[in-house]
Amino acid sequence: MQKSIENPLWTALITPFDQRGRIDFDSLIALLERQQEAENGIVLLGSTGEGLAINDDDKKRIVDFVCSQNLRVPLMIGVGGHLLSHQLQWISFCQNHPIDAFMLVTPYYAKPGYHGQLKWFSELLDRSEKPCMLYNVPKRTGCPLNPDAVNNLSGHENFFGIKDAGGSLEELKKYREAAPEARIYCGNDDLVWEYCRQGASGLVGVMSNIWPKATRRYVKDCLSGNRTEVVKASEKASLAASNQNPLAAKSTLHKKRVIMTPHHLPPLDSKDLDNADELMEMDRLMSQFDNQEVKTS
Repeated sequence: MQKSIENPLWTALITPFDQRGRIDFDSLIALLERQQEAENGIVLLGSTGEGLAINDDDKKRIVDFVCSQNLRVPLMIGVGGHLLSHQLQWISFCQNHPIDAFMLVTPYYAKPGYHGQLKWFSELLDRSEKPCMLYNVPKRTGCPLNPDAVNNLSGHENFFGIKDAGGSLEELKKYREAAPEARIYCGNDDLVWEYCRQGASGLVGVMSNIWPKATRRYVKDCLSGNRTEVVKASEKASLAASNQNPLAAKSTLHKKRVIMTPHHLPPLDSKDLDNADELMEMDRLMSQFDNQEVKTS
């Protein structure tokens, strides 16, 4: 049965590997259980999950495995790259599984304009049989999500929202004007307070990999307009947790013994992380909130 996608917090889940680069399914179970306990939605195989570095067979194995766990929380699958036919095939494979939504990122590298984005997203939305969230992340893709294309696409039956990781409140306002009925999620862990003040519906983020319950409290307090201690602490911790994503999350989860190794697939390497001590300091700060119960409705 399809689950509600109107979750205030979606975790862009890391993908755990062993030292040989094989998927660590035992650690993956631990990660899924932590998110499920906090009642956070899960995004698989996005940029945080190193989706572009994982071969197709392993991506399919991950989707097969996660869907076999009968999760109680909603599951969204990342769709991103530069070859349209490949993305259409990926959607067709995934929607034969009990997933709940897709996240469609702007095409990488090519920097398409209005017409190119309109054609790209229209074909993906047409192929999908699930709700889709468009993803604006210009620092990774090379171009922003075009607001005029958003306006044209907003009436599609499978369009339900936007993840905006552009970091600009002015651009956020343009997306809200282009698609006033859409649910717009903040894509930057440190900007949730500002985005919620502008009508955002929540967060699709990274730091909840490390602190799933505390991050949910952070988002819910931002949505309710309560600038609590957990909000202040989370804003401070988010900068460290989002640094060199996903290096920071994997390093901290390894030290917390949630995952077996901090290993990444090329071109990433855990040796490049430069703020490990700061991360552990932030972990001490955030763990006090993560160990507290929070109402998750």
